[in-house]
Amino acid sequence: MAQYPRASQLPYRVIRGGTPSLTIEANRPDPGSPPLILVCSHLYPYKGILEFLVAFADALPHLPPGTRVRVAGADRDPVYAAAVREQVVKSDLEDTVTIGPANAEELTALYSRADLCVFPSTCENAGSFSLYDGLHAGAATISSDRSSMPEATNGATRLVNPFERKAFSAAMVQVLADSQLKEELRSRARAWSEAAPTWRWRAQELVDFVSTVSS
Repeated sequence: MAQYPRASQLPYRVIRGGTPSLTIEANRPDPGSPPLILVCSHLYPYKGILEFLVAFADALPHLPPGTRVRVAGADRDPVYAAAVREQVVKSDLEDTVTIGPANAEELTALYSRADLCVFPSTCENAGSFSLYDGLHAGAATISSDRSSMPEATNGATRLVNPFERKAFSAAMVQVLADSQLKEELRSRARAWSEAAPTWRWRAQELVDFVSTVSS
């Protein structure tokens, strides 16, 4: 932050000491309450938000009554953000989908309450903190099978091709309708979180590598 003052304007927080996430695993909703689907992503063209909305509109008639969506992210690309909001109107989802930024405290609550996290991004260098936060929170997660996501999640998520609308839609319906599948995905998320590298582990790997090179 001292070297790059503009970073203070971004919705990021330095997490020290290898703490895996700002999320907590708590306050899971009652089985009878309307499901919450969380899509945590800024609005960029490659993030797959449009693909998600189209698939979700198809899935909605088959989902429990009152199912709602929270897209937690800022309008980082104005043209794409406008297209996303147009799709919400076109699909008649204004009463179902909420889009807007979320601070760390709200994200903590959203991850802990979400029945399902969906990460439809089509391109990431090495996964995403948004994807990882959901897994650290023990959330049942559907993620894209594009780019680095299969390797980054290592079996912890239900993988879908975000460009295959029917398969994407069916995956959301199946996970939200099958409590056993949801619990299995949560279990996979917790196992992923427990095995995830920490900063201390990364530092030791670097020390070991440098020692090998220097010797």
